[in-house]
Amino acid sequence: MRFGHWLSNNNSTCCFLELERNFILFLINVKYLSCASIPVGVEKIYSLNEGIMLVKAARNALELNIMSPRFRETIIEHDISEFNREHGVFVRLMHYPTNSNRGHSFLLGGKIPLSRSLLAATIHASKNDRFVPVSHLEFKDMIIAVGIIFDYKEIKGKTMHAIRKEIGMGRRGLAIQSGYNEGFVFADNYNMLDINEDILHELCEDAGLSDYSWKNAETRLYGFEAQVFMEREPYGSVEEIETR
Repeated sequence: MRFGHWLSNNNSTCCFLELERNFILFLINVKYLSCASIPVGVEKIYSLNEGIMLVKAARNALELNIMSPRFRETIIEHDISEFNREHGVFVRLMHYPTNSNRGHSFLLGGKIPLSRSLLAATIHASKNDRFVPVSHLEFKDMIIAVGIIFDYKEIKGKTMHAIRKEIGMGRRGLAIQSGYNEGFVFADNYNMLDINEDILHELCEDAGLSDYSWKNAETRLYGFEAQVFMEREPYGSVEEIETR
């Protein structure tokens, strides 16, 4: 998944203490974050400051889970407990500055609050079987993107015409699931009626599937909309991905 036309990876004790210190500073300072908003063309569910909190929480969950055998998700979940609305979410980990994929995961929905689904998706992304597990040595060369998913529907059709018709206007994301393989693409400036086989091949590639797997009866396709927040650089400022 690319951002642009398509949104498509000291010793351990000292490192862990440093992570704990940074996490505490995050909890103290996050209430005072303020950044200029980036206008978007979709309905805003969360503010930029809230997006910053979610991305920072994802990074802390990623790092603490890898560095500490004593890590418990409830440590971070408690501190973002105000995100109790039930949303799907996707998380993508990317190498900086190449934006190459280092792991991804998405949860389309269900009776799970965002505070919990975000952490589950982040940890799964770091251990996705399609990729080498993320190492603590990569933290400084990795950026994180978080997408809050809403307005999603399963697409039943298996022809190009049916997919275009079912996905409708206003949904710029496509997700695919086949067995344990999953992938998604998301456009930042895109009319879904322009969907073509190249896009579907890219979707299959993202999931580690053959180009025409989207036609298989057991493959499930979904259309969705999302509000996306991403680090500009490792440990850097967070921006909302502009959509028009």
